[in-house]
Amino acid sequence: MSAARWGDVATYAALALLGAFFALPFAWLISLALRTPAEVYRGAARFIPESPTLDNFATILSDPAFLIYLWNGLKLSASGGALAVALAIPAAYAASRIDFRGRQAVLVGLLAVQMISKLVILLPLYRWMNTLGLLNQHISVIAVYGALGMPLAVWLLKVAFDAIPVELEEAAAIDGAS
Repeated sequence: MSAARWGDVATYAALALLGAFFALPFAWLISLALRTPAEVYRGAARFIPESPTLDNFATILSDPAFLIYLWNGLKLSASGGALAVALAIPAAYAASRIDFRGRQAVLVGLLAVQMISKLVILLPLYRWMNTLGLLNQHISVIAVYGALGMPLAVWLLKVAFDAIPVELEEAAAIDGAS
C-alpha cells in the first residue's frame, strides 16, 4: 500500500475515533433511557441495561404536563432566537456595509462577549430579574435568550451580508428601492 493510501486510512481512523468520542454521550443517554428507575438509581456502570424497557417513554408521553413543557421550550427558544436575529440584523448590516471608525473593535468586542461564560452572569442576572419582578416570567427568559444569542447572530448575519454584492443594492436603489 502506498504512503498516500496509509494517510487516507489514518485520516478515516482518526475521524472514526472522533465520531465515537462525540457519539458516546448519546449512546449513554439512550442506555439510561432504556433502564428501569431502580437500575438508574443503583448507579451500575453497565452500558447495556439488565432489563431494557420502554416504560420510561410511556410514562413521560402519557403525562399531560409533558406537552406543556415541550410547548414552553419550543416557544421560548424560538422567540429568543427570533429576538436575537431581529436585533442583530441592523448591527450586522451596519458592520457589513458601513465603514465606520472602530468597526473591527466592535466586532471583536462582540466576539469577546460571546466568549464570556454564561455561568459568570447567572447570579447578577438573577438578582436583576428579581429586582425588576421578572422571575418566573416568559418574557425574561426570551430576553435572556435573545441577548445571549445576539453576538453569534451578528457574526453570522454579517457574513451573509458580506456575501451579497454591493452592486445588487446599488442596482435596486437605481430601480427605486429605498
